Amino acid sequence: MEKEQDRLEQARIAEEQNRRLDAEEKRRADEWAAREARIQNAMGRMAEGVLKRSNEAEKELERRVLRYAQEADRLAEAREKAKKDAARQRDVQIKATLERQLEEKRLAREVEAEANRAYVKQVIARDERDRAEQREKEKRTLAKLQELQRFQLL
Repeated sequence: MEKEQDRLEQARIAEEQNRRLDAEEKRRADEWAAREARIQNAMGRMAEGVLKRSNEAEKELERRVLRYAQEADRLAEAREKAKKDAARQRDVQIKATLERQLEEKRLAREVEAEANRAYVKQVIARDERDRAEQREKEKRTLAKLQELQRFQLL
């Protein structure tokens, strides 16, 4: 029953982590879409400027802005990946810890059960020795009684 509860607890933790990861992934997707829209908007504005002014300086600025936006997106994506990896690693560690704790519990139960069996064996052995001693005592008493009766008959 404890194993089932432990499994249910692990499943609940995993489900909660999956919900957090899904929410995080949706947030990132929304941010990505917003970035794309900003980039498209910026590119559209830049295109109008290029058409109006075909100035080489403006073209270079446009390229720098695009490179900057791409680099910012790449860095943001790398940070998000690192966060996901860290969350997965935490999940793996939590699962390993839970499995280790379950194994320790199981082993402790086995050790306790073995100790209980050994104790019961000791109690039974002691009881058998006590009974044997009692029977031996009764035999000696009976032998003494019989010897006393023989002595009285003489």
